[in-house]
Amino acid sequence: MNIRVLFFIFFLLSGFASLLDEVVWSRHAMAHFGANSATVSIILSVFMLGLAAGSLTLGRIVAVRRQDSWRSPLVLYAVCELMIGIGAVTVPVMLTFGRNLLLHRNAAWGSPGFTVASGVLIAAALLPWTFCMGGTFPLAMAVMRDRLPPSGRNFSFLYTANVVGATLGTIIPAFLLIEIIGFADTLWVAFSLNLLIALVAIGCFLRRATGDGRENQPLGKAISIVGEEADRSRWPLALLFLMGLSSLVIEVLWIRLYTPFLNSYVYTFAGILGIYLASNYLGSLAYRIASSRFFSFPLHVTWPLFSLACAGSYLFVDPRIHFGSDMFRLVGIVPACVLMGMITPQLVDRCSGGEPRRAGFCYFLNTVGCILGPLLGGFVMIPWMGERWAGLALALVLVAAAIPILHAQFRVATVVAVMPIIVLILLFARTRYDIFELEHPEARTVRDHAATTVALGEGMKKKLYVNGCSMTALSDICKTMAHLPMAMAREKPRKVLVLCFGMGTAFRSAETWGADVTAVELVPGVYDVFNYFHADADRLARLPNCHLVVDDGRRFLERTQDRFDLIMVDPSPPVESVGTSLLHSRQFFEIVRQHLTPNGILCHRIPTNENDPAIEAAIAKSISSVFPHVQVYSSYGKYGHQLLASLQPLEQPELRSLIARMPARAAADAGEWSGHNPAAIFETTIPYPGSIRELIATAPKVPALDDDHPINEYFLLRKHGFLHWD
Repeated sequence: MNIRVLFFIFFLLSGFASLLDEVVWSRHAMAHFGANSATVSIILSVFMLGLAAGSLTLGRIVAVRRQDSWRSPLVLYAVCELMIGIGAVTVPVMLTFGRNLLLHRNAAWGSPGFTVASGVLIAAALLPWTFCMGGTFPLAMAVMRDRLPPSGRNFSFLYTANVVGATLGTIIPAFLLIEIIGFADTLWVAFSLNLLIALVAIGCFLRRATGDGRENQPLGKAISIVGEEADRSRWPLALLFLMGLSSLVIEVLWIRLYTPFLNSYVYTFAGILGIYLASNYLGSLAYRIASSRFFSFPLHVTWPLFSLACAGSYLFVDPRIHFGSDMFRLVGIVPACVLMGMITPQLVDRCSGGEPRRAGFCYFLNTVGCILGPLLGGFVMIPWMGERWAGLALALVLVAAAIPILHAQFRVATVVAVMPIIVLILLFARTRYDIFELEHPEARTVRDHAATTVALGEGMKKKLYVNGCSMTALSDICKTMAHLPMAMAREKPRKVLVLCFGMGTAFRSAETWGADVTAVELVPGVYDVFNYFHADADRLARLPNCHLVVDDGRRFLERTQDRFDLIMVDPSPPVESVGTSLLHSRQFFEIVRQHLTPNGILCHRIPTNENDPAIEAAIAKSISSVFPHVQVYSSYGKYGHQLLASLQPLEQPELRSLIARMPARAAADAGEWSGHNPAAIFETTIPYPGSIRELIATAPKVPALDDDHPINEYFLLRKHGFLHWD
């Protein structure tokens, strides 16, 4: 087989496997070290750091390797692919070991030491394998340089194949593989692909080594042959760095902008990333076709268009502009992504001229930009500027960066034409968050690295939105979550934990029992709007028995030594949202069990999904597999279920007895929104206790929800009837 075709297949399969690895590794890391912004940033940075270090280091090494030795680029390439495959199935074990190692440290809540230690352990688990991933580009280019006619476009050829594989590696796992076989078996698919690539590459080397003498001659001067004269100026290198930086900044902005329309489903993020990569492929393919016919897309045209396309994408997230379906809004990211695909390989080809060492350095610079992009976008630009002004700043910086590469006659035209258009687009366009503020003058918006939090409404119509998605409203459901289990407890709970703060209603109700109450919330901005919903919020936050912690709930439980009489869990809706399975899985309930006192109670709420009873049944199975005693109550208003679980038998007191157990402050809180009648919040709950078996019977064959198989998040095949548990 032609070596060019072979390496196209190699990089297509390798790109596919790498995206499988990244998705599953990220999920394991979040399960062990916290599903928060700090952990996500560490994972992405470590991944990109490994790619950058691998491309730079191995790019230098291949400059002095001989083709006829076992240290040739082809053998090194095979070794890298084999190591990546081994890493696919090794990383989860290393992350588990790192988590267990970290649990022995007594780090304070939110301490920098804990975050640093987490980063070191994640880096130790991921870096060796991502280093090998980054090294595959210069190694493959070295093989192609020495076996094919000189060409300055080898990087763009491999880049195109890799992007095709990455696109498939984004879509196929999310929409097919993980729902069918789970995370662990998906990694074995990745391992098999990397192993296949390594074996075929070694076979090619052995075939060459046993060929005629001409193929085994030392290549000497051939190592320095370059198909086209490389551009040695520094400005294209600066543009490569800026392209990596801006592409990840705009991706962070797009996720924040599109979530209000598409919700935080796995399929939403897979769709955005899939379109992002597919459009990159179309751009890189267009560049390669044009350059093969001695036509080019000049940078002084494509770069200003890229900045214009970034700004233009904001028109597609303007709620005032209606589309047939919100999914069609994703078309807005296509132009910018196509131009990314044109510009990035063009710059690398231009700066490297096909020379592997130079290409490795170029890829290194681009990847360093990718490392800094999410940090700049998520931690600086959005919190300080907001989503719309951050987009304007990015677009104007991109235009300004293009000025030095523009021909003199284009500079004035770009400044006079492109910049005003960008400004007009961003001044005219409105995001969902802008509309909230325009339609609700009373609204309060808080932007931080984790999310954009909006509190709006008046009286009992107040609502909480996180990233444009409705989270909760003022409701007696949350009061019931606190008062029902506390009144049923054998002894009055003295230490209470609330996971997922929301409006703070359950936290506030628990405090009326005089308990020591700790709340854990992932999004810092949610605490900032606590006093928007409750007039006594500031007073409560200052009480010595009330503690507000910003953290991932599961990680908090794993690293605290405390035990609680009551743990309340109300994960963010909808139940299908990405990451929610980490608070519904069997492994999570095992962690909860370890932090309950002997008579402690877990109150876990799950919303009803009549169209997919498998989710409720799977959660019911997971909780009943850990706790021997589980009672099921309809939530207030019959919206969802409250599962009360304990290691000891639970009482079922009558309504009158329940009210009698409540302190005066708790009774007053229970009747606050129901005409001062504390019994009102229990009247639709107490008469409807159900058996956990009844809940499981709605989908009896479904497995217990597990970290490895989060069926609530991956539901597409089941929803459309392609997957049946029975």
